[in-house]
Amino acid sequence: MAAFLVVVLAGYAVGLGYQLTQPSVPAANARLADWLWAHHLTHGLSGYWQASSVTVASAGSKQTPHVTIRALTSHFSGVVPYEWETKPGWFNWRTQYANFIVLQDQPGYFTYWEPTSQVKSVFGTPTATYRSGPYTILVWHQNLLLTLHQWEQSAS
Repeated sequence: MAAFLVVVLAGYAVGLGYQLTQPSVPAANARLADWLWAHHLTHGLSGYWQASSVTVASAGSKQTPHVTIRALTSHFSGVVPYEWETKPGWFNWRTQYANFIVLQDQPGYFTYWEPTSQVKSVFGTPTATYRSGPYTILVWHQNLLLTLHQWEQSAS
């Protein structure tokens, strides 16, 4: 029994040693923040998970001064501001600006968010579409917060 435990412990030690020698890899959302910054996309919208994690990741990045993404949630006929853990001013079209939406098409723990038809029903066809890893970035040449405000007013 003692020999078996020594072998298991040695296996764990080898695995730990291997992991310690591997270069660190930035989180996927940090890479997304860097990609957005490099493409001059600094204020946008997405699902809750991407919105919060990209905004936080970019705040601590030396390469990416700050990318801000605000959260939306899917609605049966469109998308609406995600009101949990937000500030009302974040969606004020008079003082804020957003011109892109990030979709994520890989299933995962809270990360999948791809309401393409709802996004297009509210904002129309994007001017440009990009792919970066598991993300699709839809870009418009307008303030999406104004469009969102107008859609919400017409829906109520």
